[in-house]
Amino acid sequence: MADSTLDLVGTHQGQFVLSEQIASGPYSRSFLARRGDTDEFSVFKVAKSQSECARTSENIFQTESRVVMEGGTAVVHPNCSKLLKAQYHRLKHSSMPPFVKTFDNMEISGSSAYSMEFLGRKSVRQEESVPTKLLAKLARELHEFSVEYPELYHGDIKPENMILHGEGEAAAIHLIDPGFYGELMCEEGLDFNIAVTTPIYYPFMRPDDLLAFGIVLWELACGQHPLDPALLEGPIDNIGETLKQWTKQYENVGQYFLSPITHLRLPGKTNPAIGAGLEAFLLQAIRLQVDADGLLQCGPGFESFEEFADVLEQLADQNVLSL
Repeated sequence: MADSTLDLVGTHQGQFVLSEQIASGPYSRSFLARRGDTDEFSVFKVAKSQSECARTSENIFQTESRVVMEGGTAVVHPNCSKLLKAQYHRLKHSSMPPFVKTFDNMEISGSSAYSMEFLGRKSVRQEESVPTKLLAKLARELHEFSVEYPELYHGDIKPENMILHGEGEAAAIHLIDPGFYGELMCEEGLDFNIAVTTPIYYPFMRPDDLLAFGIVLWELACGQHPLDPALLEGPIDNIGETLKQWTKQYENVGQYFLSPITHLRLPGKTNPAIGAGLEAFLLQAIRLQVDADGLLQCGPGFESFEEFADVLEQLADQNVLSL
C-alpha cells in the first residue's frame, strides 16, 4: 500500500467509490465510500503499511500493542494486515448490538481491508453531553451480548470507539474497533500474549470490558480520566494504605498504568453537582470505595453489565453524564 491516502481516495472497490478519509488510527485508515450515485454509504477500513504503522505516541488515549510479560509490558509492532483480519473476524462473530455491522473482507493495494456500516461521525468523545438513557441502553445490550457470547469481548471500549447513531427511540451507542488479546505476528516475531488495546482503559492488559465501561462513566461524569498520568502532579488525597500497597505491587513488576489512582480526587470534589449516591456508584464502577475512616480503598465493583444497566436506568431521569 502506498504511503499517501490520496492514492486510495477516488478509487473503486466493487460498486463503491472511496470519497474521503474519515479516520486514521495507529494501524489503519478508514474511508467513507458511496455506492454509485445513490445515498448508500459504507466505510472501508484499510490496514496501514508497516512503514506507516505507529511507533510511539504521547497520546494516552491511543490504542497500543504490548506484549504482556511477568516483569511488565513492552510495546511491540504488530503486522497491521494480520491485526485487521483478526479485528474483522471478531466483529463478524459479534453480530448483534451494540457492535457495528461488518460486510466483506478484502485486500486493497496489497493490504487487508473490510467494509462496515457507516454510523456517522459523532463519537462520545466529541459530544458535550451523553444522555444517561443511552449509556443504560448500551449496558443492557452489552449484557445481552455477554449472555449470548460469554467467551467474546470488545476489548477496547473508550469514548473514541463509541459512536452515537439514530434519533429518538432509535438512538443508540454503537461500538467499533475492538481490541485483540492473544497470539499475533509482530515485527519482533510471533508472540502468544499480545494485548492490542488502550492501557488507560485496560490497565491490567486483559479484556476487562466491565472496568473499561466504568472508567468511561467516571470520565463522563467527572471530566477527567481516573488514570490520567497528569494526576500524579497533584497531591495524594485521602488514599487508604491498602490501596497504596495494592498499586505498589503492580509498580514493582513494571506496570504503572494504575499509579495515578493514588492521586485520585473523589467525584464530588471534581464536580459539586455529583451527590453522595452518584459518587458511590462511580466509585463502584471503577472498583473503589470509601471506608469508615473516609479513605479511598479497593472495592468489589460491578459483576455484570446487567448491574450497570439497572443503576443507569434508575439514574436516566435524574442525571446527564457529560465530558
